Amino acid sequence: MKHLMMVLFGISLLTACTQGNVNQPNPPQNKPSSSVAELPDKPQADTQDNLDRSNALLGTDSDDNGIRDDIDTYIAKKFTDPVQKKVVEKIAKSMQKSLTVGKIADEETRRLEAKKLSLEMDKNSGCIFYLADQNPNFDDNIILELESLTTNTKPRLLAYLAYDKALDGTVSTLMDEKESCDE
Repeated sequence: MKHLMMVLFGISLLTACTQGNVNQPNPPQNKPSSSVAELPDKPQADTQDNLDRSNALLGTDSDDNGIRDDIDTYIAKKFTDPVQKKVVEKIAKSMQKSLTVGKIADEETRRLEAKKLSLEMDKNSGCIFYLADQNPNFDDNIILELESLTTNTKPRLLAYLAYDKALDGTVSTLMDEKESCDE
């Protein structure tokens, strides 16, 4: 009887193992719709192609408007509406300033400057969200894009992280989105 029980138990184990589609062949893999030969010779122009990757923390700002020239060019190409362009430039300028906050020696002054910049960015972010609600073609992801463009080198990223660290423990709130566009 014990022997029969062991055989039945063994058979049940083997059958359980084969019920999970183990013996089924893998479905065919989807092949890419285009081959390498069909791809264009040169990728489309992209924001990364023309970025300032110099060792200078603030990069080149030849017109001295507080925005790095490569980011200025990006904004000019992407935004034709003057209201949208103006608020995007304000965010870009604040992000550029944020790179200098970590250089402030006095901790309290550094924290106050970081908070001041954060309030500027919050206000302008609120305006961007309002404009995006009014115009579906206006992409509010521009805030993340500008952050990425601004912090495109290791020293710039570290400087931005120093600004972010100076904000540790602070609290901020967004204004009413429409009111944040009023000046």
